[in-house]
Amino acid sequence: MKIGLIGQGLLHDQLSGRLCHLGNEVLTHRGSVGGDGGESLHDFVEQLPVPRIIFVTDPECELPGDFIHGMLAILAAGDLVLDATQSDHQQSKRNANSFYDLLVGYMDFWIDGDLSERSSQIFVSGFDDYFEMVFPLLDAISNEGNVVHLSTKAGAGHYARDTLEAMNAEILKLYQGAAYELSNSDFEMDPSLVKSLFRNVDSKPRFGRDLMAGGSSVEA
Repeated sequence: MKIGLIGQGLLHDQLSGRLCHLGNEVLTHRGSVGGDGGESLHDFVEQLPVPRIIFVTDPECELPGDFIHGMLAILAAGDLVLDATQSDHQQSKRNANSFYDLLVGYMDFWIDGDLSERSSQIFVSGFDDYFEMVFPLLDAISNEGNVVHLSTKAGAGHYARDTLEAMNAEILKLYQGAAYELSNSDFEMDPSLVKSLFRNVDSKPRFGRDLMAGGSSVEA
């Protein structure tokens, strides 16, 4: 299978490596989602077989409007775009509607963990037909058995990511506050030793693994 990959960064490199390791041919567009990357977006897309599967993985960018319009002018019915950018869920819903109007598939996803670890999970949302189309590929990328279809409604993946990241940030603040109180108590505990109190406490819960079984489908 020949797959398109647009973006840069660690996720881009890991995803490219996993896809190649699984025997796929990966065509990369190394610029940012709004950039040229050394070749036109049109030339890049034209090199992919129909129906096209294109991952967009730039970790620093949202999927901008000019990129959406550029893609829509090139893609055809049956193609599928998987969005792992930093787009918020409202933008993801708007992106999905733009693609769906032309019968082009759109799914938003995020990866919890490192693709080099067997514990990594992929959370994805979008129509069942698109999920069925790409599930074997995502399942193989995630080391099998760790793909969660959150909802048929696009945007749920990015919404879950943002919500859980906000929760993790609040949890971290709580631990920092607790460590401060312990270190500054009347018992004069050594701050370096206070850290050991938190060794058996998971300060960044793996929400996906804890709350739902990999490979299940949960409707939002």
